[in-house]
Amino acid sequence: MLVEEYAIVDEAVGLMARVVHGADVAEDRDATPQSPGLLAIADGFAALEMPDDEQLRAQLPVYDALYAWCQEQVRAA
Repeated sequence: MLVEEYAIVDEAVGLMARVVHGADVAEDRDATPQSPGLLAIADGFAALEMPDDEQLRAQLPVYDALYAWCQEQVRAA
């Protein structure tokens, strides 16, 4: 994972990376309980058939929210 490759020590980024990895890699779909949900959201955005740049702009707040959730999870642990 890129988190290890770049030695990112932010625990929330690490958690987010696991969620995203599970959504991206079919063999690891159960990496986290949230991964299938993130996949559903990503597939939903793809179904909107927006131009790539518009789709990216629309998705960025989702990932910002996911990171904020990850921060809360790390703080609560």
